[in-house]
Amino acid sequence: MKKLLCILLMIITVSPAAVFAASDSTTPEPYKKEEFNPVLHDIRRAEIITFGSLPFVTLGVTVAYGAYGYFSGEFSSFPNPLDKSADSFSSWQQAKIFGASLGISAGLGLIDFGINLARRRNRAKREKSLLENSRQIHVIPYREEFIRSGGLEKIESGEFEYVEETENLSEVN
Repeated sequence: MKKLLCILLMIITVSPAAVFAASDSTTPEPYKKEEFNPVLHDIRRAEIITFGSLPFVTLGVTVAYGAYGYFSGEFSSFPNPLDKSADSFSSWQQAKIFGASLGISAGLGLIDFGINLARRRNRAKREKSLLENSRQIHVIPYREEFIRSGGLEKIESGEFEYVEETENLSEVN
C-alpha cells in the first residue's frame, strides 16, 4: 500500500512538470517600459536598497555599538561581531542593534525614494517649461525652381539666411 501511495504521489508531482516542459517557449518575456508606472520602479528600487543595505548597515552598527560599549566601559574587551563562539552581546543588545540597523536601512531606502521622486518632478517641470518657452520650428519645403536655380548652394555658402519674422529665405546684402 505504501509503494502504491508513493508511486501515485510521484505521478501527481511529476505530471505538471511534463506539461510545462512540453510548452513551446520557456523564456520569459521581458517587461515593456510602459507596463509599470515609474513610481513603482522607484518603490522597487527603494525596497532593494533597504534590504540590500541591511547586512552592511548591521555590521556597521554592530561595530559602532561595540566600540561605544568598549570606550564607555560597558565591555571589558572590544567585541568581535564576526565571532560566533563568543557571547559578546545579550539578546536585548542584539535586538537593539537589529532595530537600529533596520531603521537606518529603511531611512536609506526612503531617502533614495524621495530623491528619485524629486528628480522626476524636476525633470517634468523642466521639460514643461522648455516646451512652453521654446520656439516652434517650421519646416519649409524647397520648391523645385529654387533647387534648380542653385538655391541650396547659396544657402550652404551663406548667401541666404533664415529670417524669423517672415519665415522665408531672403538674400543677405
